Amino acid sequence: MLTLTLSNINPQDHMGIALANLTRIEKGESWRQNSNLTPTVGRLLEALDQERLTIAAAFGKSVRTTFDHCRLSFGVVGDSLSAISEQLVRQGSDPLGPRDIATRYVLEDVPFGLVPTLRLAELAGVRAPLHEGGVVILGACYGRDFVADNDILPEIGPLQIDTLKRLVVDGYAVPT
Repeated sequence: MLTLTLSNINPQDHMGIALANLTRIEKGESWRQNSNLTPTVGRLLEALDQERLTIAAAFGKSVRTTFDHCRLSFGVVGDSLSAISEQLVRQGSDPLGPRDIATRYVLEDVPFGLVPTLRLAELAGVRAPLHEGGVVILGACYGRDFVADNDILPEIGPLQIDTLKRLVVDGYAVPT
């Protein structure tokens, strides 16, 4: 469960892409994701990935990097995400970015992808300032509390590391 949860790069990448292109999204512009994954945006995504890898390592988990994902999913390699994105554009892969502020990149990935990742970071004693800052900034932009929007974590209750390990192994008992 932890490996699967911490292997998902979409929430962190979607947050970085949304933060860097929020006015485009809000104005409903037609824009291309890979064309706009510039060196600056790429460095943000790479730093977010490093935080995710650090959280996974704190739990003794080895997960694929964003570079592994690009190699395995798209067959491209490079020493930066912007260079990889340039290759993808040359190969004809340049999907449209979100055009509505109600995008799943924020409304789903922040509360249900990043908030749990931050909970895991807290349990592991790992700092994730970029993940945390992104959640706070998007919350301010949207006028929402994305932590409160996650209605699943409260059902699990307060977690300690030993409780988490037990739940991962034994599952969660559903009240009858």
